[in-house]
Amino acid sequence: MTTVLCVPQWQGSASPDAPRLAPGAHRTADLLAADTVVTVPVVTGTEEITDGIRASAVLVENLRLTAEALTKTDDFVITVGGDCGVDMAPITAARERYGDDLTVLWIDAHPDVHGPGDLTSGAHHGMV
Repeated sequence: MTTVLCVPQWQGSASPDAPRLAPGAHRTADLLAADTVVTVPVVTGTEEITDGIRASAVLVENLRLTAEALTKTDDFVITVGGDCGVDMAPITAARERYGDDLTVLWIDAHPDVHGPGDLTSGAHHGMV
């Protein structure tokens, strides 16, 4: 069985158009063949930069909500979302489950190799 995990988070992006990522996540989830679609109820909040990360508290809470949603499935999971930070909980859960047998296919336009404080924007999507 396959579960699509839809995480319509957009706060990891510093783009003024970032809120458009949420409906895009929903549309992508609708395009995939799956037995189940689980949508994480992401929160919104302040976009202030804390410890080099924009909207840090919101992102931490969304990470918790995503991890919680994953505890309720034992299917093959395809994660779709707004910004790249949505993959942290699913990859952590998959690593715990599959260990060294885990293979991740990451499709992205940039490498996401920055750390907190590297980007003046504080955009978490570039730090995953």
